[in-house]
Amino acid sequence: MKMLLQLIDNRKVFSFLVLGIAITIPLNQLMTSILSIGLIVFFMISFFFRKRYFSKKEIKTTIILSIPFFIYLFYFLLNDLSFSGSSFFIKKASLLFFPIVFSCFQINNNEYKKIFHYFIYGILISFTLCIFIAIYKNIFINEKVLYGVWGAEMTQRFYSKGYLINWPYYVYTELLKPIGFSPIYMGMYCVFGGVISLYLFLKSNKRRYLLMFSAILMYCILCSSRNALIVFLILTPVILLYNFRNRIKILIPLLILLFTCAFLVFNLPFVKNRFNGITNAIGNIFDSKNHDYQKDIGNERLIIWSKAVDLIKEKPYLGHNRNFYNKELKKVSENRSAHNIYIEATLLLGMLGLLLIFIFLFFCFRVSIINKNIIYFSFLVLFVFSGLTESLLNRQQGVIFFAFFNVLLFYKIAPINRI
Repeated sequence: MKMLLQLIDNRKVFSFLVLGIAITIPLNQLMTSILSIGLIVFFMISFFFRKRYFSKKEIKTTIILSIPFFIYLFYFLLNDLSFSGSSFFIKKASLLFFPIVFSCFQINNNEYKKIFHYFIYGILISFTLCIFIAIYKNIFINEKVLYGVWGAEMTQRFYSKGYLINWPYYVYTELLKPIGFSPIYMGMYCVFGGVISLYLFLKSNKRRYLLMFSAILMYCILCSSRNALIVFLILTPVILLYNFRNRIKILIPLLILLFTCAFLVFNLPFVKNRFNGITNAIGNIFDSKNHDYQKDIGNERLIIWSKAVDLIKEKPYLGHNRNFYNKELKKVSENRSAHNIYIEATLLLGMLGLLLIFIFLFFCFRVSIINKNIIYFSFLVLFVFSGLTESLLNRQQGVIFFAFFNVLLFYKIAPINRI
């Protein structure tokens, strides 16, 4: 019993689990899930033996931070009391457990710095691993046609121009295939990691943070997530203006770096093609004969949203069963997701779901603005914009990332009485 109590009170165990989650989020989804379960088990054992009780303020804060979880709970109770519904609901448990865990364990400033650094290290390790595997494929495999219409078409086009580099290996889904991540999620990680490294550089003037920022920005470009790059371009000036005091010498190399990256975006094969698709999508959405989903992903999303809005009009107050609206969306696209977190919430729970999302975001933005915390504000902006083109809480890649960092950042700037 004494050994168990010593283990519970051992801060190193808690730190190991938290830092492990931070570094594995951009590396390995399975390891992140295992460490998250470990953290929850550690908390439950600690909670039981310490006989810890929550204050009213802690309960209120935990409930507000868990609003996204309650959207899925209400959906399960009202629209899908089935095995598939329970499985879908249980996968969102991190949205509840992280607010509870971090309401009980206080994290000091040194641990916060380590968490952010480990997350950046995870992104850089991921980038290095993917690039080395891409180089290996380019040298030793070098297939001219990759799986998928998009990869095959673009590979053939650039081989005909005499390129020595098989570009599909170095961008988008092919780049991230070794670690099994979607470009939108890795792009989201890159934006947040880039914001942190840029902020640390401007605060400390240490060149290593500028190098980290440069590598993460390049990774984001190669991921070719249009949404992530747009948010990156929005948040970078915000961070620069926030730390503008006597930073002219620092701004010059940063501006040169950003212009260089902009040049690469519009000149790198594939990346340029991805961004050209945005204007094509807007022009073709009203052309019913031009629905080439493989070549024009943006066009596909607009069609999905149009169909989803029609479904919302049918049941605007209570929402639909997930299996039903997935089948309906599949009629217009091979992808069954709504690709929009706000539309997804409305499909699941009607206007109540959308209202809960807005209440949650209002509360979080209010806290970040009142406390003048640019990192938390940037994180929320990233979530809001990324949610416009992706249902971020449908996959564990998005659920754990959001639940983990949202709660950490919230409690860092708005602490309550915790042990």
